[in-house]
Amino acid sequence: MNEVITKNDSTVNPSLGALPRVSDYTGILPSQKIKEMLGNGEISISMMLTLINNDQIQPASIDLRLGDYAYPVDTSFLPGKGINVIDKMEQLDDRFADFKIDLRDGAVLEKGRVYVIPLLESISLKSDVAAFANPKSSTGRLDILTRLIADGATSFDQVSEGYKGDLYIEVAPRSFSVVVKTGTRLNQLRFRRTRGEEAKSITALEWRKLLDDGQKRNRMSQIPTIGLGNFIDLLVDLLVSPESK
Repeated sequence: MNEVITKNDSTVNPSLGALPRVSDYTGILPSQKIKEMLGNGEISISMMLTLINNDQIQPASIDLRLGDYAYPVDTSFLPGKGINVIDKMEQLDDRFADFKIDLRDGAVLEKGRVYVIPLLESISLKSDVAAFANPKSSTGRLDILTRLIADGATSFDQVSEGYKGDLYIEVAPRSFSVVVKTGTRLNQLRFRRTRGEEAKSITALEWRKLLDDGQKRNRMSQIPTIGLGNFIDLLVDLLVSPESK
């Protein structure tokens, strides 16, 4: 298992004399911020001796993993404001824990049944950060319905600002039964900063850094000005390299 992700330290080229750009913008948080959230405990693991895998971190999301047990339920549900998921399942069936399915060595989730599974990851969001979930593309191809449930939730796949607690997933195979186990990844979570500054334009100093780093080619003098104002020069290479054959 890969080692736990730690906070990603970034540096600025001292020759440019520039400070890091302000990062508190609204919008979807990228992988760098997700790594920071892991480092400062905003994303944690609800089980001891379990670490975050490096490949869970995607460019703008984190893959969520199934926990050790699945609970069959009669129907989909939302816990409602002020009620956690476990208490709601007990309200619906006070013997729900007697029917839990151990996923540690793998188990079959039957077609047409609905299961609620605690996830390995839990979160402790700041007051200006919310989250939302969606199925992984492979989950959709297998025709498995998945929806995230949070304690106190009044809608699926949504986590409110400042939420602190465990996460659960509703799983309902629709075309055929499937085998899953602890650690299987069926959905992913994205984070959104809801308050902050609007994104700023790139400064001349940052533009120079892009040129110096080779991330931008200075071909502007070769392109005629057509009165459209500032724009970014994008290059597309359609040639097939020998290595890709």
